Amino acid sequence: MNRQDDLSAEIAKRLMERLEWIKINPEVIIDLGCGSSEDIKLLQNRYPGAVVIGCDKSNRSVGIRANAEALPFASGSVDFIYSNMMLPWVVDPQCVFNEVRRVLKPNGLFFFASLGPDTLREARLAWAQVDSHKHINDFEDMHNIGDMLAKAGLVDPVVDTEWLTATYSNPIYLLEELKQAGSYILDRTQKGTTSRSALNKFKSSYETLIEDNEARYPATFEIIYGHAWGNNMPAYSQEGNETSISLEALRRNLRRLD
Repeated sequence: MNRQDDLSAEIAKRLMERLEWIKINPEVIIDLGCGSSEDIKLLQNRYPGAVVIGCDKSNRSVGIRANAEALPFASGSVDFIYSNMMLPWVVDPQCVFNEVRRVLKPNGLFFFASLGPDTLREARLAWAQVDSHKHINDFEDMHNIGDMLAKAGLVDPVVDTEWLTATYSNPIYLLEELKQAGSYILDRTQKGTTSRSALNKFKSSYETLIEDNEARYPATFEIIYGHAWGNNMPAYSQEGNETSISLEALRRNLRRLD
């Protein structure tokens, strides 16, 4: 992968490849966090008989404007919820997973990609040599995401990770791209602008991370992929330090293994 601009498109391609291994025939699909709707076209091509609904928090001309933590859809009404890089924008992923579980039909599919904590590790290391501020957001690791999916009552959660690397001729270009994109990757709690002196120190520190002979600066993105299935009964309940699993949830899991 050559540029950060291509990240979402590259992940969409990989999500479509992964869908080839999952046999579903959805009638209603939600693209949660649809952005500019590019993935909607891919979903329509893959499932031509389905209605694909774009859903995004931003005020866009395509799809439905809605918060992922409070979806405007009836319970048990959707066959397939797809999400490409929406979760990093979310304050409370657990709330989103609870809503996904509510909206999905009992055998509906939730299929997503997100960012892991190793994202932009080079930039984190470089900034650590400049100041003590947090310049890059923190992201949930795949184990926490798997736990949250299960806690929401989604069935058979599967989560895995891969790493993609973009390269830049100058690390400042990476920061500029992220800012221009209104990126969720950069920490927005820091006030003011970064001085030219700090940026120069950042660039010099980044240079120590170059390992190839092309003098290009690597930018790593940890991509988390996951999917889980809908459930028509609460799978888990928490009381004190004890966790209960419903008998129906156990039966459903056993049936999937048959």
